[in-house]
Amino acid sequence: MAVRRRSAAARVRAARGGARDRFGHGFLRLREDVDELLENVDVAALLSWKEGMSRALLEPMAAGIPAVAWRVKGNRELVRPGQNGFLAEPGDLDETARNIVHLLRDPDLRRRLGSAAARDVRRRFDEAAVVQRLRTVYASLLTAEGYALPPQSTLLAHGPSEQRHVLASA
Repeated sequence: MAVRRRSAAARVRAARGGARDRFGHGFLRLREDVDELLENVDVAALLSWKEGMSRALLEPMAAGIPAVAWRVKGNRELVRPGQNGFLAEPGDLDETARNIVHLLRDPDLRRRLGSAAARDVRRRFDEAAVVQRLRTVYASLLTAEGYALPPQSTLLAHGPSEQRHVLASA
């Protein structure tokens, strides 16, 4: 499958905000109403050749929407095939379409995978869970060097104006 790279002029038009894709659709840009948009989505699809940990998958998955994505680095971290979505080989549009159609035709499967997607995102990427995992790693590294983190109750802040403590010597 041939991949057409965007020209420098196309990238400039996209950056200026007036870009349209080849089907005439405009880009959404930054949106504050993502939750409302996701209410009308049955399947999240991300077809990219290279991807990091994409919010384009995290947000719909957190909202209980199963994902169909290409099997590239970041997507492999998020999508567990048959459990919270499906992965297809990069560029395999037939497999990708089969996965999307399968989910669209089977509402029970879609709900089951979507529920699992939401649980996975909450368990693995919830702020408190990530902070706790980082705290454990930092604590072990600091302890080895003779330092210690402050008590956990002083580490987590709940408001933007609260001071966040980072570390204290032992």
